[in-house]
Amino acid sequence: MKAITKSTAIGVALLLTPISSLLFFSCEKEPITIVQTPPIEPPVPPVTSDTCNRPHEVEDLIAWFNPIEDVLLVNPAYLEQSLALLDAQPTSDGRFSATGVNANFEPVIITFSVKEASSSTIAAQAASLPLVPDLVATYTADGSSFKQYKNAKCGEVEKGFFGPCNNTTDGGSTKNEWYELRRCGRGDGFCTEVLAPMGRQITYINANCQGPTKSEIPYFGYQCWQ
Repeated sequence: MKAITKSTAIGVALLLTPISSLLFFSCEKEPITIVQTPPIEPPVPPVTSDTCNRPHEVEDLIAWFNPIEDVLLVNPAYLEQSLALLDAQPTSDGRFSATGVNANFEPVIITFSVKEASSSTIAAQAASLPLVPDLVATYTADGSSFKQYKNAKCGEVEKGFFGPCNNTTDGGSTKNEWYELRRCGRGDGFCTEVLAPMGRQITYINANCQGPTKSEIPYFGYQCWQ
């Protein structure tokens, strides 16, 4: 059973503005989305590899899984490949069942319906999904969102690192930590990225990022799954 009902989740989604920052770079101006919960100032992007080597966010996107509605949006030209990537099996009620992963990359069984859509519609729907605190439990327990790309492959490991320490007006301080991760790069096959934690903001009671911590806020982003 999901942590919250689908109707509640959809209601929350309608009431809240998507919590995300689109950070643009040179080359083809393809965005890297860093999803934050709760909203805070946009962090320094965790980019250590060539951002121009990313698959095209629209033209190469063939499918996206919405875990709130349990729907896989698929470009009809790539329906067969999308289901094959998941090793999805038909169910008696006309849907499909497959092994997905949660936000901790642990395998979970997902059951979903398929809806055909253009790649531009899929990209727009994926960008509109908010990540609010009440939905994190759903992603963690019952399967996270994922994207499937063509003309792609899982890229090289990007090393984790810490951002600079920033002192705050209340006498405390904050620092971002970015985890080691892999993202889809350009290639001649298919690549799947799942929405999972990619870093955190650490808030310290004292200045200069010293002493005990007061809170931690996770950052979510899409990263290689298969």
